[in-house]
Amino acid sequence: MRRSPPCARRGGIELSLSVEPITDQSKVPWEPLAGRRFFQNPDLGDIYSRETRHDVLRFSRVDDGELKGYAQVVLFREGPPLLRALASHGTIRHGPVMRPDSSSSDWASFLMQIIKETRDTMTYLRIYPGRMAIPEQAAAGAGFQRTPWLDFFVDIERPERSILAGMSKDRRYGIRKGTERGVSVWTAENREDVEQAYQLLLQTHKRARFPLEPVRFFSEIFRNFARDRFCILTAKHKDRPLATCVVAVDGRSGVNWYAGSSSDPSASRFYPNDVVIWEAIRWSRAHGLSFFEMGGGGPPGDARGFVSFKKQFGGATVDVGRYTFVPKPWKFGLASRGFGLFRMIRRLSR
Repeated sequence: MRRSPPCARRGGIELSLSVEPITDQSKVPWEPLAGRRFFQNPDLGDIYSRETRHDVLRFSRVDDGELKGYAQVVLFREGPPLLRALASHGTIRHGPVMRPDSSSSDWASFLMQIIKETRDTMTYLRIYPGRMAIPEQAAAGAGFQRTPWLDFFVDIERPERSILAGMSKDRRYGIRKGTERGVSVWTAENREDVEQAYQLLLQTHKRARFPLEPVRFFSEIFRNFARDRFCILTAKHKDRPLATCVVAVDGRSGVNWYAGSSSDPSASRFYPNDVVIWEAIRWSRAHGLSFFEMGGGGPPGDARGFVSFKKQFGGATVDVGRYTFVPKPWKFGLASRGFGLFRMIRRLSR
């Protein structure tokens, strides 16, 4: 088992929001509070800071020397340099992490402190809580607006036969046919395997015209996290890579964090996407997890094909919500229009 190396100095920008200020945030004992969380792990934040153009902000709330709350904000800087300063946005994924006995006022106070320190550095701050419950009244009191956001959670404590029975006929057919036609799934064992999977991610993100972190970002996560915390699976046919799934273990869930597939139309006859997701579910189950999180299903009524694909694996549809704070609506509107124009120009130039 490979574990993250100790890090005396965190790569992100660390701010103490404590009743008793902490001068060295890298020594905050966040692990007992966060448990097996992945997205709030400071090691992941360090990799974002080192290997991407994004920044990381960290906050803690300490009362009477006891850690009550922790949050890691990834400050994304997207688009061309002209828009980047205007359109930076922050994301707290599967956080903040608060003690179970925290009151609604504890939540509200912590969220307001985070807003105070970040409102001038980003266009908006958004929380994707996952299965974690956020007191809605506390979030609203701090200035966050909740909007519906769906996710699909497959219960993997059941036998495999039961999991398969809960899927749609199309997904079961794809898994069976892909396997019959010789598709096999391999887990990454070295840097070359990571780079091979990355090429599939890159093809998918180019089709979607959506930015992707550099390959060294994935390579560093692979190098730093234990194999039971992070896994890259690739579906192949006769050594030809066809589809990939990147699984991060967050709490009791295996999270379908990234997925990609070949742009070659002939690959679809092998159903590699069905097979690789099924093997990702099996991998998560074999590691003692309770759920497989398919990933964002968008707002209710989203009819895009990838949303339907995720839903057909039989997971429970849960409105996990997303919480957004916009400090300056005019800035948010201007940034949105600027990015819309940038994407249109990029499409026309292809």
